[in-house]
Amino acid sequence: IASSVGGSPTTTYAENIGVMAATRVYSTAAYYVAAFVAIAFGFSPKFGALVSATPGGVLGGITVILYGMIGLLGAKIWRENGVDFGNPINLVPLGAGIVIAIGNTELQVTDDFTLGGIALGTIVVLVFYHLSRAIAPTHLRDPDPGTLIAVGEPGVHGEDDDPRASYEGQADHGQTRGDDVGHDGLRREVGERRDSDDDRRGNIGGGGSHRGDPT
Repeated sequence: IASSVGGSPTTTYAENIGVMAATRVYSTAAYYVAAFVAIAFGFSPKFGALVSATPGGVLGGITVILYGMIGLLGAKIWRENGVDFGNPINLVPLGAGIVIAIGNTELQVTDDFTLGGIALGTIVVLVFYHLSRAIAPTHLRDPDPGTLIAVGEPGVHGEDDDPRASYEGQADHGQTRGDDVGHDGLRREVGERRDSDDDRRGNIGGGGSHRGDPT
């Protein structure tokens, strides 16, 4: 769109990702409105002069926070996808790419074309990652699933979520029920013995009266 009206070609900026993380607003409608407002302000020279008058320290503080959030969001994506940084296939290309991007290393391709910074770091990561997978041994390309760290589901886990605690609770509950059943059986047995003794005494007493009866 910019080129069609005589402007220079543009691209999306990573700062937008940091803004979304800071404001917690991910609605596309809100960014449509922000885009149209930015386009409208682009026709106002006074707004451009206001942005240019912003002190460099203020813009520097904003960019520090935004770029820090961008980096943390990238680390969050690695963590959620379970990237194994103990594997050299993942560790070496990533380390090289980060150092090249942060160090703003430049590669002079032609007299008029230079690669540097984040662009060069990204290319290094992609090229070296796929090259490492192509030449790496099988045990590094396809690690044993048993060697990976098991990560539980996110959330708050209580004592009831511990299977050992649940098993122990069931065992204690079963033991308590067993004790109750044992006590009930003992009481029932004692009661039956008492009833049997009473019946025996009644039979003996009744038999004595019958034998003592002259009729």
